[in-house]
Amino acid sequence: MEHDVFISHVPQEKKIAKNICKSLEQNGIKCWLPARDMKSGVSRAEIIAEAIEACRLMILVFSKRSKESQELLNEMILANKMGLSVIPVRIDNTEPQGAMQFYLAGAHWMTIYNPPSLGQMEKLIDTASSFLDVKQTLSEEESAHNNNTKSGRLKLLNKAIYGALLLVLISVIVIGLLIELPEKDDSILFNGWAGKPSEINLGGSRGNSAGNINNLGIAISDDVWIYYSNIDEGYHLYKESLETGERIRLNEDQSYCLNISEDWIYYINGSDDDSIYRIKTDGTGRMCLKEGTSSDLQVIGERIIYKYFIAGSPHGLYMMLNDGTEERVLIRDGVGSMDTVANTIYYIYYGDHASIYYLDNDTGFKHKLADTRSADLIVDDGWFYFINHDSGAKIYRGDLETGLTEKLNDEGCSYLNLSGEWLYYMSHEQGGRIVKMRTDGSERRTINDTYSVYINIVGDWIYYMNRDKGNTLYRMTIDGLENGPVGGRDNGS
Repeated sequence: MEHDVFISHVPQEKKIAKNICKSLEQNGIKCWLPARDMKSGVSRAEIIAEAIEACRLMILVFSKRSKESQELLNEMILANKMGLSVIPVRIDNTEPQGAMQFYLAGAHWMTIYNPPSLGQMEKLIDTASSFLDVKQTLSEEESAHNNNTKSGRLKLLNKAIYGALLLVLISVIVIGLLIELPEKDDSILFNGWAGKPSEINLGGSRGNSAGNINNLGIAISDDVWIYYSNIDEGYHLYKESLETGERIRLNEDQSYCLNISEDWIYYINGSDDDSIYRIKTDGTGRMCLKEGTSSDLQVIGERIIYKYFIAGSPHGLYMMLNDGTEERVLIRDGVGSMDTVANTIYYIYYGDHASIYYLDNDTGFKHKLADTRSADLIVDDGWFYFINHDSGAKIYRGDLETGLTEKLNDEGCSYLNLSGEWLYYMSHEQGGRIVKMRTDGSERRTINDTYSVYINIVGDWIYYMNRDKGNTLYRMTIDGLENGPVGGRDNGS
C-alpha cells in the first residue's frame, strides 16, 4: 500500500479532493484517496490507519464541513503520532478550532478554490514536492547508512586486508578525479548551455517582479495602463486606463504570470496546457512561444526564464530569447521559486530539502546560500527574503554575502511580496488579512480586514483575490485605502 500522500477529506469535498489527487499523480506523486481507494467489506478504521502509516505526507482538504468532522480529527491525531507533515488546503474562509487548531498549529496553510486554478495546483504540487523531498532524502540516507554498515562488517569478518587496500585504491582514484574534473552536476555548462556562463545576459528591465510572479503574477503596469488577469471571468487578460478607467479585454485565455516588455505582454496560458504566450498590448499578434507545462515566467531584458515540466521529473529551469528561440537548460530539475540579481540566479532547490542556492555566473557552479526549507524567495538590495517552513512558515531574511539569516516575524504566513522598504504577506493568525512590515521586521500593521490571497503590487496599488467575496479580484492602495473590487464587480458579501 505504499504511496506518497494521504488526502484527508470529508465525503462532501470528494470532487475537489479528486482534482488534487489527479494533479499530484500527473506529476509523479502517488496518492491514497479515501473516495477512490476505500474498499467495501473491510474495516474503515483499520484501512485508514494502514494507509496513513504507509504515506509520507498528508494533505487535508479543510472547509467548514471538515472543521466539524471527528473522523478527520482522528486522522490528524494519527498523523501526529506517526510524525507526518500535514499541508492543510483551505477551500473557504473557515478557521480551525479546538483540537483541530492544536494539531494544525504551525502547519503551512495553502488556499485554493473549487475548482482550483492551474496556478494554485502548481503551487500545491511544488509545496508537496518539497516536503516529500526532505523525507525521501532522509530515508535514502538511512538506507545507505544501514547498507554501508552491513557491508563494512562483512569486509571486516572476511577480507579485512583486501578491503582496506581496495579502499585506499578507490580514495586515490576519487582524489585524482576531483583534482582534474569540474563538478559537472553543479554546472550549467553541462545542462545545455553552449557558451561561457558569463554569456548569460540577464541585463535589462524586468517584465514583472519575482514577488508578483510568486503570487501568480496577476497584475502589471506600463504607467499608462494596468494589465491584469480578470479572475472573475476565467483569468482573461484585461487592461484598464490609469487616467480614465476604461477597461478593454485583450484575450480569452486563462492568463497569469504576466510580464510586460516594450509593447508585448508575456503570460502562461492555462487554456493551452500552461504554454508560454505573448500578445501585443493592443490585443493583436497573439502567439505561442513554448508549448507544454511551464510556470514562474520571468522576462528580463531580451530573455525569458521559466520553469518547464517534463513528465517523470520535477520542474527544470530554462531560458530562451523573448521571441521563443535559442532555448537553453539552466538547471535540470527540482527548482522552486527564483529571483535574479545582475547575472546571478537565486533559487529554491528541491533536490536539497528546498534549500536556497545560487548559480555563479563566472564559474557556472551552484552554491548553497541557506540550509532551510524555504518558499517565496525574493532578492533585493543585498538581502534575500523567504518563508521558512522549518520555523512554522515565519518570514526570514538573509545576507547575500554571508548567508546568515534572521527571523522577522512570529506569525505563520503565505503569499510574501516586497515593494521598496516594505514586505507584504497574508497572516494565518489574523484570518488571512494582509500585513505590511518594514524589511527589518519593524512597524508591522494590518491593512485590510478580509481573507486575501495572491498579493500583487503594482505601483501604489495592491491587487489580490478576496476569498470573503467569492474569490473576486480586489485592489487597494499600499496603505489599505480605497479598497474595492476591480471594475466595480463584487461576487459576494
